[in-house]
Amino acid sequence: MKNRNSADFAGCLVTALLLLWFAAMWILCKSADWIMKGRMKMKNFIVKVEIDGIVTNRLVKAETAEEAERKAKEEEK
Repeated sequence: MKNRNSADFAGCLVTALLLLWFAAMWILCKSADWIMKGRMKMKNFIVKVEIDGIVTNRLVKAETAEEAERKAKEEEK
């Protein structure tokens, strides 16, 4: 075997571990994106509601416009 300098060996080991860590983080980020694409994201909708005869707008967080309207009607009651 060749006579290795311990500093060179440690430098190579640190470099290899950093590359492995970056690869693992990249895979985790890509898998998180893939998981989130399968789910619908919540959006903010402005829904017109009538409260005590006064028509006003209400901000509702929902996945679809229909769901936002349903939530706004439920909150009125």
